Amino acid sequence: EHHFISAHFLFTDPSFIEEVLPDPLIMYSGEEITTAVRAWTRGYRMFCIKNPIAWHLNKFHGDRYAKDRLWDTKNTGPLYDHFMNKNKKGAARSKDILTGKITGYWGAETLDLLKSYEQASSLDFKLLYEGFGK
Repeated sequence: EHHFISAHFLFTDPSFIEEVLPDPLIMYSGEEITTAVRAWTRGYRMFCIKNPIAWHLNKFHGDRYAKDRLWDTKNTGPLYDHFMNKNKKGAARSKDILTGKITGYWGAETLDLLKSYEQASSLDFKLLYEGFGK
């Protein structure tokens, strides 16, 4: 059993989409972990096979794709600015979900369930976020 999720290669019951819809306000800034928290606290369990059968390298003949990792490059302009602004807002929302400020549909259903997830996954989100920026 694992406690994390990456939905680009996910097999589950169709009810998952209704119960654990990825948060549309979080883009490239924690949607995997917030989705995992919502899934686990609603009774879903995540498992992984030992030997991967699919993966990606983000490379083509040894070079990065031209559009790969947009946030990693020195891009400028209105589209990049829009993306980065959304990313900052998404990161703040992820923090609010993972520290229990947001509960209910977009977070753990209760603070007790969030604490249970932290214990099961050996994580402490408040401690994680306290360490940021120091």
